[in-house]
Amino acid sequence: MCLKKSVYSTLIVSASANFNTALYGLLPESKCSPAHTCSSISAAKRVFAEQEFDFVLINSPPSRRYRRAFRHRRLQIQKLCRPSSRPLRTA
Repeated sequence: MCLKKSVYSTLIVSASANFNTALYGLLPESKCSPAHTCSSISAAKRVFAEQEFDFVLINSPPSRRYRRAFRHRRLQIQKLCRPSSRPLRTA
């Protein structure tokens, strides 16, 4: 039987201090003890080059390409779910 204690190193990338404090509250200290934060992607790249992390959590808005694809898909679903202009026939 293996009683090895697993501790994961975590890197949080977010410019929002509120997000960081909220996320710290969700991460169990016994499992994610060395949690580091960076306020920018460039700072995170520098830290990531120096040290390995088990988890990297990034709080960032989606790219423009992703937003366009999401909007296009949402419009397709709305067209499919829109009720027809003709009333249903009842027998």
